[in-house]
Amino acid sequence: MGLDIIEIALDKITDDQEFEKLATEVLYNEGYYDIKPMPGGNDFGQDAIEDKFYESEGSIRTVFQYSLQGYSKGKIEKTIARLREVGIDFSELVYVTNKMISGENQEKLKKIVRKDFGIPLTIFEKETFISRLSDLSNGLFARHFPQIESQIAALKSNKPRISEEANKSLEISLLKVSIAFTFNKNAKNARKDIFDNLLLSLIYDSKKSPLTIDEILNIYKANIGNTSFNEDQIKATIQRLKNEKQIEQDGTSFFINKSCCQKTRSVNNSS
Repeated sequence: MGLDIIEIALDKITDDQEFEKLATEVLYNEGYYDIKPMPGGNDFGQDAIEDKFYESEGSIRTVFQYSLQGYSKGKIEKTIARLREVGIDFSELVYVTNKMISGENQEKLKKIVRKDFGIPLTIFEKETFISRLSDLSNGLFARHFPQIESQIAALKSNKPRISEEANKSLEISLLKVSIAFTFNKNAKNARKDIFDNLLLSLIYDSKKSPLTIDEILNIYKANIGNTSFNEDQIKATIQRLKNEKQIEQDGTSFFINKSCCQKTRSVNNSS
């Protein structure tokens, strides 16, 4: 099974209960053998728990929080505060998400939680799920994404991309586009090029120049939206554009290189 298909399947998860079932099984395989999912409703932020008893320390609880968000500092802090407010004693919080969290942000979040609350934080994010789902011998992928093979079969068929007979034709069509794009061996470079040009266009169209990092991030969110917002990706792109001399830096601000700007104008005038 290609990693691109696994990433598409993970990104398509929008149902909390569906993700909780997958996450609980992955965590069990990670060594949390006593993990117990909590019923929905009044769980005080405990999506799952693991209670262990030690003669010298008594009962120790690990709390698991599942999220379809990424770096959610506010949600984690709110959960810890709520658990302490209702008197639930626990020794560790495990944050689990299907989104990517950079190593830098993981370490930052762990330090904040330990400093402010005095407890260790463990994070399981997208890379862990990709690794476990790509091992087809454990059956995880087949159990939690049973329809993916039929969707791939539809991709390989000669049927029209949109047809009245097809169930969920729009969803299948979008999946076809995603798979066709990500299976290209040059897809990674293509994604970078598209994103580079997107960011250049946003900076070019901005009435203000130069722009700070925060201003660029705000412009991106205002034009593209929060759903596709990835601060680490945007910062990496800015650095890449700087290395390629397409944008220049003045102190803490950035602006488009004049030669790049002239090329852009030439393309626009010829179109």
